[in-house]
Order: sequence, then structure tokens, then C-alpha cells
Amino acid sequence: MTDFYALGQPNTKGSDEFEKILSTLESQAAPAVGRVLKGEWPLKAEHRAVLAEFVAVQYLRGPDRRIHMQNTAAQIARMDISLNGKQRMAHELAEYTGAELTDELIDQLWEQATRVEGPPLTVDPGQHIELIVDSLPDVYWYFAARPWSLIRFERQKLLTCDTPVVLVPRANKSAWEGVGLLTAWALAIPLSRDTALLMTDPSRLAEHVTRDFVASGALDDIETPSAAWARALRALTVRNARRFIYHHPDDARLVPTDLHEPAAMEIVPLRGDLVRMGEAMRAPLMEIRTEMPPDMPLGGT
Repeated sequence: MTDFYALGQPNTKGSDEFEKILSTLESQAAPAVGRVLKGEWPLKAEHRAVLAEFVAVQYLRGPDRRIHMQNTAAQIARMDISLNGKQRMAHELAEYTGAELTDELIDQLWEQATRVEGPPLTVDPGQHIELIVDSLPDVYWYFAARPWSLIRFERQKLLTCDTPVVLVPRANKSAWEGVGLLTAWALAIPLSRDTALLMTDPSRLAEHVTRDFVASGALDDIETPSAAWARALRALTVRNARRFIYHHPDDARLVPTDLHEPAAMEIVPLRGDLVRMGEAMRAPLMEIRTEMPPDMPLGGT
């Protein structure tokens, strides 16, 4: 995606600094992936650490993460504006802009701010990069401190997508439960069209080993390949895709025809009539104010 991480104005000095950092990380991770594809397993601790960091960055850097940030900001703004009311919104906008807003414009902004998806806010690349940098030291361990399993397929092939790190849910997960880095049974990512990396459940080991011991690769193993595993990983990849699915030219037949629509939301929006809730919350205060003598200060007794 052109200029997805461009800082300031694209094509200006320094705008591609983060792209250079990502390129360096990719150059460091490529030999580790190459070692796996050539048959080396388990990886040495230093190569495993580089690959863990690479996969963690893939999880944090994608469009889904930025959309999640935008959705969260929009829902917070929607709640604040809806509960405080249109007059408060108009007053604060007038103070901020220093201009008198027309009733038509106020109505338009109010409709945008109070809709289910919230106002059309955007998160700039700098904010996203800050999230990646701040989160990586902690998120890294969700990848490195899991036992890794490698699946090498012989005849079966894999797909990938614009959000290549797939969170594999637990078998007993309820339909209403979400899946996150902590609760996922495994984290999966294809290293090639016939090799998949699974970062499996660490909970069974938590009381017996340290995270550094797990991160050394001492518990890594090889999973027996099967058609069932390949089908499951392909299905999870398709479901995880936001806008794009990628495949080898010979594997187009593996892409299902009944694809879901591109994802526009990463969080479930707040339900309920927040505008009416705000009106109900303000009503008692308005009644108290109308009953007060006109010369009584709000802090009076």
C-alpha cells in the first residue's frame, strides 16, 4: 500500500524512515526463513528470536491494526458527543474553529458523529508507528514464548493474505468469545506455499518452564502434515483476510468463490441509543437548573 507508513508529506526527506526499518527487519528475517525452508529445524535461538520479532511486527503493522485504532477512536468520540448533546458539540466546534457554523453543517456533523460506526476519524502513519514501537517489546513474548510446531506439506498448498498472522481459536470457544494473542490456541503464519509455522498453546507449560526456556526453541517440534490441517489453515487465512488474498498462480483453485466482503470494522460498535441516553442523563440537571432562582450560582446551597 503506497505511502502506508509515510511520515509527514510522502516523497520528502525522512518520510520513508520507518519503511527502511521494516526493510532491515525483513532482510534479517529472510535468512531465518530460508534455513527453515532448506530443512533446518528447530532453529538456533538467535535465528528463532529474529523470526519471532518479524512475525510480531507482521501482526502489529497491518491495515487491520490501523483500522482498529480508527474504530476505537471513532467509538470514543461517538460516545462523548452523543452523551453531551448537539448543542455542546456545536459550541465546542465554534470555539475550536473560531467561526460561526450553519445549522445545516451542524446537523450534518451531528449525523456523522452519532451514527453507529462513529465519525470518520483517521489515524495517521505516525500514530500507527508509535503503537508498533511501543507495543513490540511486550507483544514479542506472545510469539517467542510459545512452543513452535512446523508443518511441511508435500502435496497440499497454502494461501496467505494481507493480515497473514492467523489467531487459531480453541476448540471449546463459544461463538460470542473473541480470540486474542493471550487466548488463541495457536498463532499461525505460512512461511511458503507448503510450509506453515504454528506457535502453539503455552498455558500447559506456564507453571513448569520460564519464557526464556521456551524462547530458546527447546520445545519446538514438527507436526504431522495432513489434508485436514491444510484445509483448516486455508479457511482461517480466508476468514482473516481484510481485502486481499495472495496465492501462487498454480493455486487459484484453492480460493473459495463465496468470499466475504472486505472488512470495514475491526471492533463491534457500541449498541444502544447513546443520544437518548445522553438526553436522559441531562434531563434531571436541566430540571434542577430551571427550578433554581435566577440569581443563585450553580455552586450555591
